[in-house]
Formats: sequence, C-alpha cells, structure tokens
Amino acid sequence: MINKSNQTGIALLVVLMCLSILTFIVLDNLPQSSITLETTKSYASKPQLEQACFNAASLASKLLLADLDDNKFDCLTDRWAEPALHTFEFEKSKINVAFSIHDEDGKWPINALYKQNNKNTKIPLDIRHHKILKAILKPSKYAEDIEENLIDTMQSIYKHKFFRLSSLRQVPYMDSIYNGIKQPDDKTQWLIPPLPQFISVYSSHDTININTAPKYLLMAIFADASASTIDDIMQQRIDEPFTSTKDLTNIIGVSPNTINIVRALLGVKSSIFRVDVLAKTTDRQLLRSFFIKRNQQECSLLFWADNLSGVKINPKY
Repeated sequence: MINKSNQTGIALLVVLMCLSILTFIVLDNLPQSSITLETTKSYASKPQLEQACFNAASLASKLLLADLDDNKFDCLTDRWAEPALHTFEFEKSKINVAFSIHDEDGKWPINALYKQNNKNTKIPLDIRHHKILKAILKPSKYAEDIEENLIDTMQSIYKHKFFRLSSLRQVPYMDSIYNGIKQPDDKTQWLIPPLPQFISVYSSHDTININTAPKYLLMAIFADASASTIDDIMQQRIDEPFTSTKDLTNIIGVSPNTINIVRALLGVKSSIFRVDVLAKTTDRQLLRSFFIKRNQQECSLLFWADNLSGVKINPKY
C-alpha cells in the first residue's frame, strides 16, 4: 500500500517531468517562432508601402484633373506643382508619404530629333531640335563626339526612338554628362544639370511647355538671348503665365524673328507627368515614380519604376 507521502512525491515528480518536457519544446521552437514573426512583419509592411505609393499617385491624379478645369495652360504656380505630405493609416501602422509632380512635357523631348518612322528608311534630323541639342551639349568638352554618337545611335534604334532615358548612358561619352557637370570654379552650380532634370523620352508631343521648362533648357532654346532675358521669361511665367507663344512679345530682348523660330517648339499645356513618391515607416522606405497621362476626362497610369536616377523628393522629412 502506497502511503500519502509517496503519492505526493510521485505526483511532484510527474509535474517536474512535464515541466521539463514543455520547457524543452518551447526552447526548441523559440528560434523558429522568432524568424516566422520577423518574416511576417517584413512581408506585411512591404505591400503597405506599395499601397501608400499608389494612394499618393491617385491623389496626384486628382490634383491634375482638378487643375484641368481651372485654365487652359499648365504652370509652376498651379496647385499640382506644390510638393505635398500625407499620412495613410493602415491596420496597426501609419505611413508618411511625400510626393511631388513634375511636368515631363516641360522637358526637351529627345525623341523629337527624329520623327517616328514606321518604315526602315533613313529620315532627316529635325533641324530645330538639333539646334537645341547643340546648345545643351556646348559646355561639354565631348560635345561633338556625343552629338555624333547620339545621332548614329538614334539612326539605328527601333523607329528612331528611345524608350528609357537610362538608355542614353549607352551612347559613347554620354555617361560623362548624364549625372551633370559642376562649374569648375563653383561646385554649387551646374555647368550642365543632370539630364533627367530637363530631358525626357516620355513627352507626348514635340513641343516644350514654356511655363514649366527648367532654366537650362530655356537657355538652350533661346541660345542667342542674354541671361537677363532668360530671367525675364522665368519671372514673367510666375507673375502671369504664358497663355500662348504670342505672349513672348512682352519680353524685352526676344525679337520677332526669334519668336518665329521657336514658336513651333513651344506650348503651354501638358499631358504627361511624373509623380515621385517617398513612403516611409520607422524602419524602412520606398521611393517610386509613376508616369501619368492626363487627357480631357481622366488620368491613366502609363507605368511606374523604383529609384529612378535623378529623382529628388521635396520636401524632405
């Protein structure tokens, strides 16, 4: 017969054995559980960052459509041109987003050097855009080599058209200026700005929006104009944006002959925009660019890409 003390001892022994087994099981599974939780956390936050970027692109599209009803021209004083901050709330997380909209039709459409050709025949350069190319490349010591190689490349590629701006880097010597060239005596100033800031392969037409074109591009378009004349053009589009190229007659230093030359190169309305979005959480971030086409009724997403060269987000936070 087992007495009461023996029964208590056996029961205690059984409890201790069970605790030992449970402890072993828990310890054995801790590393796997930690990895699973970490993976789940990482996997859950990535789609949220991506969704926040798409949400920001949707907000940008609404701004562009709202502006379409306001006037018949696009300019840098429009609401869409102001950088924006927004916070999107998801389950158990908040994502801060900064986005800025850039006018691709305010850049030089490099594909306009040649008209799009559906036949395998050689077509001539567009002389007007060729002059702009020469003015853009002038500060580079490799200007003639770049011009010759670029023309040769465009004559050989499909339909004489670049489909990605980064393809320019494959043109011999072009890589020397792709990220820009600083002034030798003042490293805070550009001799040639980074090409993505004023050259586009996505422009919807051959004209350049004079209200949004960067200063360096205006200097190339009005190659014979003085620096003060370029400054007057930039100030004019802030005070009272150009509604047509005829408004250039109000600028002292721009001759009627110059207006006749550049009239076919310039416009005041845009339809292709790039939306740069930076989405951030406490431990990660995602930089994504969306290319949007705006027509009379809606905005459509052409494509998107991550970490494009030359992309800058303003404001930073």
